[in-house]
Amino acid sequence: PLHFDGDGMRMAVTADLNTEAGSFIEYTLESDGSSSCSPSTSEGIVVAYSIDGGITWNRIIEHDGGLTTRTITFKIPEAAKTAATRFMWWQPYRGSSWADDWTLDDVMIISLPSPVPTSLTETFSGGAPSPTNILRHPNGVVRSHC
Repeated sequence: PLHFDGDGMRMAVTADLNTEAGSFIEYTLESDGSSSCSPSTSEGIVVAYSIDGGITWNRIIEHDGGLTTRTITFKIPEAAKTAATRFMWWQPYRGSSWADDWTLDDVMIISLPSPVPTSLTETFSGGAPSPTNILRHPNGVVRSHC
């Protein structure tokens, strides 16, 4: 899993994907649910998409910080079905650098074939995210949660 803690930004951003024939997004978010390790409900994880190279972001869903391990699946929003869409998982607020940590794992974004990448699968098992899948992951390291 891609683990987030420490000071600074906590986010993962995908490469641009062709989602015109869009299908679904699936991923696993994890925190242990304890107050010392897990984000509070006001320190949740935002999932958003951008169709302009990351200049502006459109919120899809926000997971409250009280979650434990959960696999989430949903359809790609109609407005996100473009030739170049990127997705972001972001924790905008946190209590401190040592608290409110979380992990992202088993990311799948599935669409139909096209000359531009249409699917992404990232298991974070190779020591670091694949740079062709995850463009940015400040304060994210591949390790177990808590």
